[in-house]
Amino acid sequence: MLINPQQHASLRYLPIDNRFFAASRSWIKVVCEDIEPLIRRGVPIALEAGSDALPIALLRPTDMDDPLGGHTPVMWRDYPFALGPDTVGLNHADQVTCHASLWADPDAPHWSSGDGYRLFDPDEKPTPFLREVMASLQARHRMIQHTYTLVGLLHRTEALSPMSIAYGDQRHAIYRIDLTNLAERLDVLDSEHSAQAYYLATLLHESQAWLSCFENTSSVTSL
Repeated sequence: MLINPQQHASLRYLPIDNRFFAASRSWIKVVCEDIEPLIRRGVPIALEAGSDALPIALLRPTDMDDPLGGHTPVMWRDYPFALGPDTVGLNHADQVTCHASLWADPDAPHWSSGDGYRLFDPDEKPTPFLREVMASLQARHRMIQHTYTLVGLLHRTEALSPMSIAYGDQRHAIYRIDLTNLAERLDVLDSEHSAQAYYLATLLHESQAWLSCFENTSSVTSL
């Protein structure tokens, strides 16, 4: 649903630990900032195949402990909110304005009509809480774009080849990471992000190597 002060003036948001929602899934999308904390927890991270794909964390949902080790992945921190496409309008001086729109999952359990944070004040202006949400979502967008930039560099070096893995009861199309002379190939691109792309590749390469260690529950095959 599109959040706006006319329809949602009385809506309130109840804080809920979104890590629970992320941990209940068999896989989730992650960005660079998530990878080290999750790898330290022993969560396998793989690079999903596709031109616009992000890394994914492969999980085994459990009600016995927290598989994420206390880390809330960036993509889930602001659930149920998400940035929508920019909206164009006119201000009081008939000047064209452009604003980011805010969407939210209407079926999320965070909504309340009595308790929690208001989204808008009596003047229909965003509350400090909602402004913080918007700032966090914009920061998330930058993190996603940064991850895309690093993955794009790995594509340009031809360091990625498609493969398929079976993890638990699901199969995933991912990329195998080839580290052979990767540092040199990245240097040729003369990008300010080359060192970060190399570090990302080494983390993914190391983490994906763990997948073959899950005997009887995981297997790796080439496409």
